[in-house]
Amino acid sequence: MGNRPIRILLIDAHAADVNKVKTALRQDGNYRITVVNQRAALSAYLATGEFDLVLMDVCLEDWKGVNILEAVRKRWPDIPVVVLTDQSQTNIALDIMSRGADMFVYKSTANIQQLPTIFAIILERKRCRNQRKNVEIELRHKNAELELLHDLNQAVNRGETLEQILTRLSVDYRRRFNCFGVTVYLLSDDRQQLIMQFPGMSSEQIELVERIIRRPIPKVRIPKRPHSWYWKVLESGQPAMTSDPEVIEAIMAELTENSTLKKLIPQIARALHITSVISAPLIVQGESVGLIDTSRQTPFGQDDLQRVERLAGEVSLLIKRQMTESQLKRRAAQQQTLNRIITAATRETDLQKLLETALGQVLQSFDLDTGAIWMNTWRAYRNLPPEFPAQITKAARDMALSISSPIAIADWENVQEQYTELAPLMRKFNIRASLTSSIVAGEEHIGGLSIAAATPRSWDQSEIDLAEAIGYQLGAVARRLQLLKEVTATRDYYKHILDALHDEILIIDHQYRIVDANEPFLRRMGYRLEEVVGKYCYQVSHQISVPCWQQSDSNHICPVLNVWKTGEAARSIHLHYDVKGQPIWLDLAASALQDSDGCSRWVIEAAREVTAEINLRTRLDAIYQLGQSLTLLRDESVIIKKVLATAIDLLDISMAACGLVDEQANELDYRYIAGMTAEQLRLPLDGGRGIGVAVARTGKTIYLPDTSTDSRYVGVGNWHAASAICVPMKVGERVIGVLDGEAEKVAAFSPQDQQLLQALADQAAMAVENARLYQQVQRQLDDLRALFQMSATLRDAVSAEEMYPIIVSQGAQALNMDGGVLLQWDDRASVFKAVAASGLLAHLKSVTIPGEGSISGYVRRTRRIYTFSDPDSADHIPADLRTMVEDVTSGVWAPIMTEGWFWGTLVLGSAQPQRFTAQDKHLLTSIATMAATAIQRSSLFESLQQSHQALTRAYDTTLEGWARALELRDQETEGHSRRVTEMTLIVAREMGIRGEQLLHIRRGALLHDIGKMGIPDNILLKPGKLNDAEWKVMRLHPVYARQFLQNIEYLRPALNIPYCHHERWDGSGYPRGLAGEAIPLEARIFSVVDVWDALTSPRPYRDAWPQERAKAYIQDQAGKMFDPQVVKVFLRLLDKGAFSSLANDDTSPGGAQQANDNAH
Repeated sequence: MGNRPIRILLIDAHAADVNKVKTALRQDGNYRITVVNQRAALSAYLATGEFDLVLMDVCLEDWKGVNILEAVRKRWPDIPVVVLTDQSQTNIALDIMSRGADMFVYKSTANIQQLPTIFAIILERKRCRNQRKNVEIELRHKNAELELLHDLNQAVNRGETLEQILTRLSVDYRRRFNCFGVTVYLLSDDRQQLIMQFPGMSSEQIELVERIIRRPIPKVRIPKRPHSWYWKVLESGQPAMTSDPEVIEAIMAELTENSTLKKLIPQIARALHITSVISAPLIVQGESVGLIDTSRQTPFGQDDLQRVERLAGEVSLLIKRQMTESQLKRRAAQQQTLNRIITAATRETDLQKLLETALGQVLQSFDLDTGAIWMNTWRAYRNLPPEFPAQITKAARDMALSISSPIAIADWENVQEQYTELAPLMRKFNIRASLTSSIVAGEEHIGGLSIAAATPRSWDQSEIDLAEAIGYQLGAVARRLQLLKEVTATRDYYKHILDALHDEILIIDHQYRIVDANEPFLRRMGYRLEEVVGKYCYQVSHQISVPCWQQSDSNHICPVLNVWKTGEAARSIHLHYDVKGQPIWLDLAASALQDSDGCSRWVIEAAREVTAEINLRTRLDAIYQLGQSLTLLRDESVIIKKVLATAIDLLDISMAACGLVDEQANELDYRYIAGMTAEQLRLPLDGGRGIGVAVARTGKTIYLPDTSTDSRYVGVGNWHAASAICVPMKVGERVIGVLDGEAEKVAAFSPQDQQLLQALADQAAMAVENARLYQQVQRQLDDLRALFQMSATLRDAVSAEEMYPIIVSQGAQALNMDGGVLLQWDDRASVFKAVAASGLLAHLKSVTIPGEGSISGYVRRTRRIYTFSDPDSADHIPADLRTMVEDVTSGVWAPIMTEGWFWGTLVLGSAQPQRFTAQDKHLLTSIATMAATAIQRSSLFESLQQSHQALTRAYDTTLEGWARALELRDQETEGHSRRVTEMTLIVAREMGIRGEQLLHIRRGALLHDIGKMGIPDNILLKPGKLNDAEWKVMRLHPVYARQFLQNIEYLRPALNIPYCHHERWDGSGYPRGLAGEAIPLEARIFSVVDVWDALTSPRPYRDAWPQERAKAYIQDQAGKMFDPQVVKVFLRLLDKGAFSSLANDDTSPGGAQQANDNAH
């Protein structure tokens, strides 16, 4: 209740008790108390008062408590009632509770003090009860609404009419929602009136209203006017609700235009007890089409407004569906009417019969029985009285002729002032409504159509459009019949002209049916005129049953279709078939034929046969496509075979051949023949027979129409052609071959065939030349790759002996030979000796061939390459050829030499006949030159290597002498330098050091104490301990070693051991205090070995340590003095006995040389 005081009606005659109640309530809450202690006062409040709670005693002085309770309950059935009495009997309490009291409270001070709490409980119960009641009501309304919508949808699905559905809606809504029902209004066609479709009242209510107005309820039409409740709802598109009695009476007054009825509106409103009205618009596709309203005797709430709005939406959908279905049915029926009239018009040639048929169809479509059609002197009437005066016909005809659009009269009673002459006549013949339209032919009005009804009738736009369409269709028929005579009269004239034309002519109508054809067309296609007229053009021309433009060939262009689509002339070339199914290519030109009104009525199609031209174009396209494909080919045989296959296909001949000029052999090589099986044919260009040889020599085409009469023709095997042609294949002015075509019939080649064959020859010549150039480039690339590979392989070879087999094998591979032999010239013995052989000539690897009487000797004298292809044809067989002749069919000899120096010959052989080209010889010359250079380089390298090794041995011997001299000066144990050197090399190899670095380690180990040469003898040879100053000098010997060796390029790489072998792993060494891996690895290895040898070797001042003691010391110094990894490797090698051969005594002088060899 918010902040509003709780309104309490206190019924009690005891003033003291009343005061107690007031005091208790005043202390605890916001209450407004009305006290009643007499019956009269209570009766007044029962009539007009409104309270939230009643607190009462069971009796007043003049009214018993039970009666008071019943009166209160009757007046306020929903508010709480608490009985406060001083009677505590149980039976009284039960009786009071059964009569409607919500609580029984015994009068006591304590209970009165608890009244605020009791009231709070009672009022909360009431609130919960009301809330539950409202929810229940809302659920009932929702269910009722859903049931109503379900029933409406079921009615729609059953196919009920709109009137049946609206009746069901009104009845069901009245039953479910306790109101007068639903009234539906729809807008008229002109949207100027709202027409009631069904009154939303029960039969009792209708009877009541009709008693008041003393007549049946008239049909309600609400005209459009300002300030109208209904039109405001329509125009706003929003629902509206009112409970204002004056507004309700104004709404009811809108339902009639009769002044008498308007005066009765207040009486009707009182009789019906209408206290609230809701109206909601019906909207279809965004446009208001009507509205619904409902009313009842109790006020509507917001929920009711929303429910009616939702209902309006559902009704709008129903109306839309019904309107759409009705409209579709009506339009379908109208279209059927129009189609039947059009069908009759296209078939009927009798105008009078056509008018009778059309009138019957129109009246049937409009569900009428009165009408007339007139056109010039022809007339058709239906159900007009005999006395129908001539003036009404004339007036109607004049009216139709004077208008540009149909006239629709819904009620002649309403247009009497507008049609002063016609209206009385219409009334006389009982015509209340009529629809009149003109019959138009072109731009001329030639008649009229009029249909009539005896009652008022509105005409919708579709009916008006139908009447107008029928008028135009009848006008077209009249014009057609008029023109038919004209066409018939001139037909023979035009037919004569068409038959006289050279081109083939077809006349085709809108339906693609043939109307006429001239004699040239019938002659070429093999038909009679009656066999084609009336048939579809594509049935005759293409022999198919569906339109040609619907075929799968998307490239098809129909000129007739294009003319009908665009109205412009069209042209195309495509394939037709004659009556025998033979294909014919036609050049078609089509244009529209217009009638006298300028309308396109037919298409005239002129055709000219272009089969020969199309075939030529097809052949040229094939040649072009061949040229495109040939540009991608690099294989001569594939090119020629494609060209020959194309020649046979395009020229329809039996045999085609290609001869290529072999310039080296001066022959015409017919290696490619198509259409027959024949062996390769080679003809000499000088003195050879046949037209191919003549064409190859002259470069001019030769055509023999009849080979039997021309001696120049030479057949191949058993084949003998009836006619033959040969064309040159030229690149520029150079003839590279010929292309032959031969046929089994005389004079088989037309001039066009000759041109096509020459085009093929040109394509073939260009493709072959390109393929040869490509192969030549590829050959050059292959030669370069072979030379590069051979050069790389020879470069990796160390000695000449390694080079010899490389030269033979890769030389044979480069020239595609089966084997080879390399012969070295022995100048002292004057013979050639084989140093390598492979493949087919492997058996010659030890042969010796004399210098005289051999091909190799000839090559040595002439310094030129020698080749042979057939040893059996030689008059004499040289010595080196004699050894090869059994297996070799072709071979080549190449001199291996440089300027002023001849080394020998490279001989390559093959088991197959092979012709050696200039490119082969050039490649072989390059191989021989490369071989000579490599062999010469190898000889020079071996000489230099021998000199270098001798010098290295001299250096190493000198170093060993220096090491021995240092041992003697420093009084070292004999062999110390040798031992530490060998042990250092063993450990270095184990740790992965290889190659030349081992040689530098050896030299560094031998010279590890070379720096002591700079230490004075009094310090170096001092028998006792050195003092600090002396030690400082002694520790300079690594620095002196660096100074001695760094300027000797030969020994600079060996400097790490002499300079760094006294550095320690922990950085405590000298001369630089290096630590860890900053110390060179070879110095770290040597420091371990040097200490080991020093510990295990005897000295003048001490004995040698035992190995176990020395090992323990070495292990202990790992990570301090020594590299732990080096110590680990050293001790592992020591345990394996790797140093066992190195005793502490001197060995043979050869030990130094052996160490040198191992270093390498």
